[in-house]
Amino acid sequence: MVPRSEAVLDDFYKKAAGHRDDADLPDSQMPVLQPGVLSSSISDATPLDVWEALFPVGMAKALALINDELCKQSGRINPILEHELLKFTGLVLAGGYFGQSGEGLWTRSSFGVVPAPNFGQFGMSYRRFSSIRKVYSFCFSEPEARMTDDWWRFIGGIRGFNANRRRTIIRSAVLTIDESMSSWNPQTSKYGGLPNISFVKRKPKPLGTEFKDVCDGCHGVMLFLEIQEGKDRMREKTFRLELGGLAATAMRCSMGVISDFL
Repeated sequence: MVPRSEAVLDDFYKKAAGHRDDADLPDSQMPVLQPGVLSSSISDATPLDVWEALFPVGMAKALALINDELCKQSGRINPILEHELLKFTGLVLAGGYFGQSGEGLWTRSSFGVVPAPNFGQFGMSYRRFSSIRKVYSFCFSEPEARMTDDWWRFIGGIRGFNANRRRTIIRSAVLTIDESMSSWNPQTSKYGGLPNISFVKRKPKPLGTEFKDVCDGCHGVMLFLEIQEGKDRMREKTFRLELGGLAATAMRCSMGVISDFL
């Protein structure tokens, strides 16, 4: 059994001390929490306001990152504007309703009882949609980490997500640590362009990027994500030597909800 470091645990308790433990309150005094409650007033907020508040990175930063990449890829730039980025995101989400993808969503032909998608009616051509799709993931990149972090194309989104949830979500005392999979099936290489992929047999889609995560047990909001970067990288993570693999993961997830200690 790996000995536990008292200093590590003491530090964790100090960071957690500022949070009221609602679990110790009588039922009559338990706070009423609603899904997605923000730490600032949203009484007059629209759904779009809430979506933007919960977006992992600021809109200005996202636009700067994707336009920089667009310029690198094409050598010239027709800047992607904020309203286009929002419209693109809406079309991606709406595409799931029709069970279609790509250019098929711009068709004007109906599918039986399903009406024609006709996404062109929303003021964005398929050509423009495709150009944004090629660079959209760079919203979540950290170009300055290109030479030091194999996950630089995505790590900014994870760090931004965690910081955003600490800033915007009123959490309860009920925190659930679990794991999630983002499915990925490599076609032309072992990892399909990713630094690492995991295989977790018990998952419905067992191959892809695995996350350890923390979800609020009262209102269901995801609060923290950690990419599982492969055995060698995970051995270097905080608390790994003091606590061992599973306990270290639980500690990082718990502390990550409270503060940016990493």
